[in-house]
Amino acid sequence: MGKKNLQHIKDTIELLNINLTGKTILTEIGSGSFLYSGIIAALSGADKVILWTRDSNYGLAKNNIYEFKKLLIEYDINCEFIFRCNRRVYSDIQECDIICNLGFVRPIDDKFINNLNKGSVISYMAEAWEFRREDIHLELCQKRGIRVGAVWENHPDLRIFDKCGELASLMLKKASFHLNKQNVLIISGDHFGKTIKHHFEQISESQVVCLSPNEICSIQIKEYDLIFIADYISEKKIVGTDGLLKIPPNCNIKIVHLAGEVDISYAIKNQLDIFPKLNGYHHRMTYTLALVGDETVISLHAAGIKVGELLHNQIDDPLVQMLTK
Repeated sequence: MGKKNLQHIKDTIELLNINLTGKTILTEIGSGSFLYSGIIAALSGADKVILWTRDSNYGLAKNNIYEFKKLLIEYDINCEFIFRCNRRVYSDIQECDIICNLGFVRPIDDKFINNLNKGSVISYMAEAWEFRREDIHLELCQKRGIRVGAVWENHPDLRIFDKCGELASLMLKKASFHLNKQNVLIISGDHFGKTIKHHFEQISESQVVCLSPNEICSIQIKEYDLIFIADYISEKKIVGTDGLLKIPPNCNIKIVHLAGEVDISYAIKNQLDIFPKLNGYHHRMTYTLALVGDETVISLHAAGIKVGELLHNQIDDPLVQMLTK
């Protein structure tokens, strides 16, 4: 996958015309598909790339750095890199032009923001409607004149968000559910539901209904073979004690959840056929676009880095969704 990913990075940089010449960027080294944002920045001409990483449920920080350095050798990349392992170095922040709001850089809190230099910008690396207040103290950014921009993921040149339909299909495969002439209920009041509904209808002859959490109280649950929970925004409990979804125990309905409040202990106790066997949360995904493949995550991170470039150069562009209070 290494050479294939390198070519995709180069193609995406060319497609988006990313040019970070003269700029210093702070981003993360994650694991798997989240390994590449620093590579994208370096190949886009950044003067310096500062990389933060830490131990997590996905792997050890030292292993992330090891894998990243292997790629530098394989791709023959020459750039000034600074690596930080399990620590937040605030002097790094002071010299950065572009901050990528990825997992090991977050939270961008008061102390972080107060160390930003004048003119630095923050790329949110997701769509504006997905904003989580705990990620960035947005009000302080605005008070200090720090520009924060999100990514239009479904820009016609990218169509990244459409991949959420394929993500949903891959989750069904993992759950051993075959989508063929089934009755499907998608619980969602946001873009996830619309995208997944369209995809399911394109790939099968299933009857697919998409309802918001507020609309599911009066429906006949037993009419459905599959319930797909994909509500990123709602903070209401969907599965659990006093949850909105009322399913009798031992009912022959498959439940798959991508986003939304799900109490997995309740589901198991009531013998619900549910996947994955993890708690679900609002503003969180149980699976990311990494399940679709490295190229999708690379495209998203490249788009986020381009947003940072446009913000720093003070250029208006449809790719940028400005974040305001």
